[in-house]
Amino acid sequence: MDIDPFAEIEIASEAPAIKGQKITGLDPIREHFYDMRGLAANNPNTWHDSKLFYKQAKFMEDFTDDYDHYEPLRMYSPSYQRLSYDQLRTFFTWRTQVQQGKFLDASPSYLFMYIYELLSGVGSRGPVDGLNKVMALWQAYPELASIMDDYVAGWLRDYHIYYKLPHSFADFVEKHGLRKHYKDLTLFDLNPDTALQDWLDVGSYDIAKSALYKSGEENRELLRAVFFKAMEAVQQTIVAAGQNFEDMFYYRSSPVKWQPFDSAVFYPWYNQADREVQLSPYQIYTCTDNRWTTRRMTPYKHLDDLAGYFVKDVELQLRKVLDFKGHFAVGTTKLSVAEAVIEGMGLSFGALSKLFYDAVKAAYVELTRVVVTVDRQNLARIREEAEETQDKLIVEETTALPAPVLTQEKPLDAPPAAPVIAPPQPTLAEESPWAAFKNLLTAVELDALKIAMENPQGVKPFADESGVMLEILADGINEKAMDTVGDNILELADTMELYEDYVTDIAGIIA
Repeated sequence: MDIDPFAEIEIASEAPAIKGQKITGLDPIREHFYDMRGLAANNPNTWHDSKLFYKQAKFMEDFTDDYDHYEPLRMYSPSYQRLSYDQLRTFFTWRTQVQQGKFLDASPSYLFMYIYELLSGVGSRGPVDGLNKVMALWQAYPELASIMDDYVAGWLRDYHIYYKLPHSFADFVEKHGLRKHYKDLTLFDLNPDTALQDWLDVGSYDIAKSALYKSGEENRELLRAVFFKAMEAVQQTIVAAGQNFEDMFYYRSSPVKWQPFDSAVFYPWYNQADREVQLSPYQIYTCTDNRWTTRRMTPYKHLDDLAGYFVKDVELQLRKVLDFKGHFAVGTTKLSVAEAVIEGMGLSFGALSKLFYDAVKAAYVELTRVVVTVDRQNLARIREEAEETQDKLIVEETTALPAPVLTQEKPLDAPPAAPVIAPPQPTLAEESPWAAFKNLLTAVELDALKIAMENPQGVKPFADESGVMLEILADGINEKAMDTVGDNILELADTMELYEDYVTDIAGIIA
């Protein structure tokens, strides 16, 4: 009879057991553990540890315990086969409490072994339930964050690749506030609220020392807004050229084998159909014949310095727009490799700075422009009151003129001289509001209104040719309309759009 090299034998008496004799009279739990250990082959070299772990995990899936002794465990990549009797009972007692929602203190090794079970689909009702249980366990032990964070964060990413879930990984990260754990993704998944902080977390630039940043919350908020716009402009430029933003910071390998849950005790038990999982345009995982491949994403050494340079250069452009006083320089001495990579993508540091400046200036104009709105429900009342005032100011044409005064400078028998009567002087109110509006318009503004009437999409090119920003052109027209007509006459979306209420009036002044 071959002896199981992994079996744990306890002798009840001092007399040695006869070889081949079955030991009876043990407690049921110990016998259950023996059955679990018996899943190991007689030759342990024929079993992969992860495969044995998976079989034993399924065998013990529904087991519960209430052991009154606690045995600590300190083990890297813990597994059932390596635990003593007391450690097994401690683990299953603790696991029973956790499954009831009681997260008692435990050695980190017990936490990891339970996570290994959940990653393998053991002890859950499906992928979503398993994911929720991993998250609950991670969040229940914040004091172990320094030990668990790096491992669990990576496994959660792998979980979304290996298992089919009803949500995307990006949505999961946002929902649970996990952006700081996935900088390789969030750096390029631009978010207007977090983009600046995402890049500061990666980059080498310490913005806390910046005079602009320290000058007040208003400028900090402005920097956050223009930085997002600047990064968005760069990303759009690169994508339009058929390339990836990530290529400035990472280089890709040829397809290599991908094993989920690296550093965990995990056996790929799940046979699944061919599919592709894309976490970003850069990170794509492919399953073919139940085997996974991907391209490894390796960061350049300049990643931190280049990310810091981007933040610092955007701040420099904002300082120029604000005319913010103080010396501020952006250097590229550490970025020789990055410069070569950027030039290989058809760009340069100078071109990036120009992109930054244009984006920052446009964002600043948009953020600081004054928008005047009129309550359209009160517009009829405003017009009625204006007409009443206008009626009071208009001089009636039928008003009788005063009788002329004749002088007696001529002889009495001479015919009287014709009286000289001065023509009536026009009053200010006789000029209509729309005529006054037209008189205030410049030639460029008048032409812009004509184009807006005939071909709204042509206004932007016309503004560019005239050397004026579309936003400034629209604001100028609305400001003059407000001064004369009492209302805005257009709104700015992708182009200038005239309000229907005023189309007829505008057509009249440009006819």
